[in-house]
Amino acid sequence: LAAAPAAHRILVTWEPIEYAVDPGGYEVYVSATAEGTYIPVDTTPDKTATSREVDGLANETAYYFKVRTMTWGHGDNFNTLVSDFTGVVSATTRSEGIFADGFESGDCSAWSGEYP
Repeated sequence: LAAAPAAHRILVTWEPIEYAVDPGGYEVYVSATAEGTYIPVDTTPDKTATSREVDGLANETAYYFKVRTMTWGHGDNFNTLVSDFTGVVSATTRSEGIFADGFESGDCSAWSGEYP
């Protein structure tokens, strides 16, 4: 599990599970503290997903994430199965900065020298 911050958003990534035959997905949870109450913020549409961007976050704020896998009920098993949660990963959102889109890192090598 990993998290990559930007302004107002954090990209949470994980390694997919091997079993993706039956329908299911990943639930992404967020908290303001590592030991705090985690709330679900997104569920992927299937088990092939390897990331989710959580947006609408406050800048320069630490967030904590964990993920679990779900297999929804189907013809062979009517129960929804959930895995244990992953470990916790944290990231702090960045400030807006003064960079134009695509230049958040300060790398201006792609700049044409012309203003839009």
